[in-house]
Amino acid sequence: MGAGEKGYTGVGGVLPVSLERIGVIIGKNGSNKERLEKAFRVKIFVDSENCFVKIVPGPDASPLDVLKAQNAVRAIAHGFSVDDALLLTDDNYLFDLIDIRDYARNENELKRIVGRVIGERGKTKRIIQELAKVRMVVFRNRFVGLIGPYENVTIARQAVEMICQGAPHRAVYRFLRLKHGELKRRSFILWEGGSLKPE
Repeated sequence: MGAGEKGYTGVGGVLPVSLERIGVIIGKNGSNKERLEKAFRVKIFVDSENCFVKIVPGPDASPLDVLKAQNAVRAIAHGFSVDDALLLTDDNYLFDLIDIRDYARNENELKRIVGRVIGERGKTKRIIQELAKVRMVVFRNRFVGLIGPYENVTIARQAVEMICQGAPHRAVYRFLRLKHGELKRRSFILWEGGSLKPE
């Protein structure tokens, strides 16, 4: 930990983060860490030697701010950019993580499923992102991370799970197009009611 950080006993969360991703959390001259702290109103203490990050609430932080900060750090730890993680400042956004190993019986099957989730030249991943309107990463050929509004993330998770369970891509794309249409109609209805702007 840096100067003044050892021995801190404040309430917060301790999260394991690989050394590679700790570098992303810190950023050049601490710039990313500063952005995260300001956005979520927390203090972030980094222990690079033991590969963990501790999150402590700032004076004005709520428990929800701390939870959001924890999810942002988890998102970055699993391959998201800091810009994507900062979307979690929005109360309507959430981070979800799917462990593809839950669907694979062995390493060969894991590789096959990961390949199906990504698709040829990234086609399937791109379609999920575009139709569900989420941010999505495939991290270390094991995890699928999702960031977006709750309903959108739920749709994207269903699509990924369909693929992991062996559904044909055409069935998954059909499901996504159907849900995309439902999202657009709901968005338009809300806009007509004065709650939203249309896409």
